[in-house]
Amino acid sequence: MGGTDATVTIPALSIGTSEGLAVKNAVVANPLLTGLFSPLGEGANIAAGVNLVDLISDFSSRGPSQAGMAMKPDITAPGSNIWMANVGTGFGGVNSSGTSFSSPLTAGAAALVLSGRPTFQPWQVKAALMNTADTDVFATKTAASSTLAGLTRMGAGRVRADRAVATGTLAYDGQDVDPTGGTYYNTSVSFGVVTFTAPGTTAVSRTVVVQNLSNAAKTYNISVAPRFANDLARGMVFSASVPTLDVP
Repeated sequence: MGGTDATVTIPALSIGTSEGLAVKNAVVANPLLTGLFSPLGEGANIAAGVNLVDLISDFSSRGPSQAGMAMKPDITAPGSNIWMANVGTGFGGVNSSGTSFSSPLTAGAAALVLSGRPTFQPWQVKAALMNTADTDVFATKTAASSTLAGLTRMGAGRVRADRAVATGTLAYDGQDVDPTGGTYYNTSVSFGVVTFTAPGTTAVSRTVVVQNLSNAAKTYNISVAPRFANDLARGMVFSASVPTLDVP
C-alpha cells in the first residue's frame, strides 16, 4: 500500500465487507488479537498441519506408456485444489481438481518459453520445461516423513515456468523418433522394454544432445545418481561416457 511511493511498504489485502466487519469486531473485542490471512484456495492444501504442495494426486495418470513402454509422463503440474472463477456466480470462486488443470498450466508454460524463444522447435520447448522441472515431488507426505514420487508418476518433475523461460542450456535425447516424417526428438531418454538375459551381458546407450543458448562456452560435470536408495540393488547400472562436458 502506498501507490507509487516505494518507501511506503505497508502490506495490504482486499477482503469482502462481511469478512472485514467480522475482523473489525473481533479486534474491537480483543485489541491484542493476532491472526493469519491466507488467500482463498490455499487452505485446502493444508491437512493435519502438513503442506500438501507437490504431493502427487491419487488420480494422476501413471506411466510407462502402453505403446512401447516409453517413459511417461514427461512432466507434472498443479492439478489439485485449483482456485478458479466459479462460472455463473458473478465474482465467486471455487476449488476443483483434475488433469484438465495441469495440462493447460503446462501449455501456458510452454507458450511463455516459445514467446521468449520464438525459433524453438517443439522438442526444444519440451526440453526447456523438462530440464528445469522441480524434482522434489512426493508420493506421500506426513508430519513425520515423506516419500519421493517415482519417475513414472511425475516424469521430469513439477513444471517451473520461471526456470524454463530463463534456462541457458538444453539437453535432450539425440535419437530422431520419426526420420521419415521429418526431424523430431523425443526429449526424454527412454529405453522402452529391454530384455536382460544374464548379468553383465546386455548394454544399451543413448546420445544426449546438449545445446548452449548463450554466447559463452560452458563446462558441465557429468554424474549419475539413483533417485531411490535401493535402485542400485535392482541389477542395473547407469553411467555417463564422459566425466565432464564442454559446450561451445
